[in-house]
Amino acid sequence: MLERDSLGSRHQVSTPFETPRLVALLVCGAIAFVVWIGVVWTVPPQRLLTYLAFFVPMFAFSACFLAALLYWLSSRRDNASPSTLGQSVREGGIMAVVLVVNLAFVSGHRWSLPTLVVTAGLGCVLELIGRYRSAKEGNAGAPRSKSLA
Repeated sequence: MLERDSLGSRHQVSTPFETPRLVALLVCGAIAFVVWIGVVWTVPPQRLLTYLAFFVPMFAFSACFLAALLYWLSSRRDNASPSTLGQSVREGGIMAVVLVVNLAFVSGHRWSLPTLVVTAGLGCVLELIGRYRSAKEGNAGAPRSKSLA
């Protein structure tokens, strides 16, 4: 969470671990898991849309459960780290994307070790960009201008 002081500069505010946020992630993940199980039992994978119906709920439940796990683990490591929830959701989403993309390649009989390396590398690049942007927003310097350049 960003907060402004009397001079107008922004800085990170420490947000403690909150159990309701963890429960909300777990409930969203459980709902997506139930939807995914329903798709698995009822829709035969024959066309692109059925594969999409299979992988979208899989992404949702894996992202929610991974984010909840990372949020819980970060609370055990450091109870008052700034923007723990946002960081956990970002990392869980990136890990879920890498997992689901690789499973999609496996289901299309196109998976190979370079595919894993490329998707994991892209996931690492996305995480570095996310950390850079969150660190840039958290600086106590002057507010950023919102130019299009």
